[in-house]
Amino acid sequence: MRVHKRKLLPLVLTLAIIVYYKPLFSLRLTFGTSNKTIQQPGWLDPTSRNDVINTTVSGDFILSNENGMELTPTNERKPSGRATAFIFSQMRSGSSFVGEIFNQHPESFYLFEPLWAAQFYDNGTHNVPKWYLKLLEGVADCQFEGLEDILEYFISTKHFGGFRKSTSLRKLCENYDPKREFLSVRDKDLVNSEKCPIPKQAMVPVLNKACAMSKLNVAKIIRIKDINIFQQIVANSSLVGREVKIIHLVRDPRAVIASRIRVSNLHEPAPFTDEFVEEKDVDVLCKQMEQNVQTQDGVPDWLLGHYALIRYEDVAMAPAAMTEKLYGFLGTESDDAVFDWLAENTNATEPSKNVFSRKRNSRDTVDAWRRKLSLSAVLKIQDICRDALEMFGYRTVQGEAELTNLSLSLVGDMDKNLVQIS
Repeated sequence: MRVHKRKLLPLVLTLAIIVYYKPLFSLRLTFGTSNKTIQQPGWLDPTSRNDVINTTVSGDFILSNENGMELTPTNERKPSGRATAFIFSQMRSGSSFVGEIFNQHPESFYLFEPLWAAQFYDNGTHNVPKWYLKLLEGVADCQFEGLEDILEYFISTKHFGGFRKSTSLRKLCENYDPKREFLSVRDKDLVNSEKCPIPKQAMVPVLNKACAMSKLNVAKIIRIKDINIFQQIVANSSLVGREVKIIHLVRDPRAVIASRIRVSNLHEPAPFTDEFVEEKDVDVLCKQMEQNVQTQDGVPDWLLGHYALIRYEDVAMAPAAMTEKLYGFLGTESDDAVFDWLAENTNATEPSKNVFSRKRNSRDTVDAWRRKLSLSAVLKIQDICRDALEMFGYRTVQGEAELTNLSLSLVGDMDKNLVQIS
């Protein structure tokens, strides 16, 4: 049967219009309740012909387009299959090193201390639990609305450089441009030396999309005193079929205090005496370790299956094996890139002069504190932290010979009743 060209012409024109205005025809309907108009930057879709697409949300239907902007209410979002984890620890406990185990995964969305921004933004006016919780929920749900100012401060503050410490954020910043797919070499140099070029008004959709497309999203958290802040986040995520995991990282209190003293006294020679040890700081450190740890017979229902305890020393002494355990706990697979990084960065032959460096001989870091602290300092810490040391399996020393004999391991077995990673 022969088809006349005149009959084909309307069909061809229709197809051309659909292709040209693809963003406007790619909306899908999901049930919900809202009534507002949302502006979506057109650059999220490289085929878009408009700078801004107005997506109307009304009645019992919610519109969302294919560019990654999910507008369905929180309690009706479909499970994404992402693995989400918070590394819950304290300052100088090895969380940067453990964080890199996830940061190096090519499909991860990793944030390095996002709560730092809430603590210091706008002279500390956001340094309250409300904003901490909102940031943590954003990480868990990949929904950062209402956090534009804090996120801009986090990513662009030069002396902190949040985007440079996250592989995924660094790539977003380096590749961002509303008109071109990639920046020029000159522009990349500018990004590396100054700040991320993503404007504040684009920050949320860019991060939402990158987070939602990742295989796992992880944040390193060292500014929270009480693990119970995660209860609401775990509960909300469970409602939509996602698993949020809490990795509770602890380290020998003597090593933590030695590292903190070193950071605060870069020009003072070691070993540090008991005069450098602040009793209050030591007491707070060890009490938080004890109060937040979970036991087999005491873990609350909301944390069952969501919590695991690890020691920095175990990761440092067997990084590959512990990496397998960590990814197993998250229910996802690791990547060769992670193990390549471990091989390159855990066998440094010379100690780094940079106290914030993540490249070192990880086994040596386990006992480094024994060269940084005098016996008087060690005994002072042990006296304050005796219960915590026993609970987490750290052996005490009584004299100079035990302290300086590095062939004598001071890392023993943890209390069997603790909910440890397996």
